[in-house]
Amino acid sequence: MVEAICDQARTLIHGASHVGYMEPYVDMLESLKAVAPGDLKNGKGILMNSGSEAVETGVKLARYVINRSMILAFTDSFHGRTM
Repeated sequence: MVEAICDQARTLIHGASHVGYMEPYVDMLESLKAVAPGDLKNGKGILMNSGSEAVETGVKLARYVINRSMILAFTDSFHGRTM
């Protein structure tokens, strides 16, 4: 197990994309784009740490793109913890 931890630490210590992109991160995004349908192959991507992060990032991006602040959400559904 120690050797596995050391091997991983040599290639990717953390996946915080806001700190800097590392080769395995970029490779994963390129692999996902390669199998994406249609125009998504030409798009940009970001890997998130959790479903909550993904939902919140999507909401923030949608608010920015359409320049509106209202959010439609289902009652008794989980959309993340921080928004």
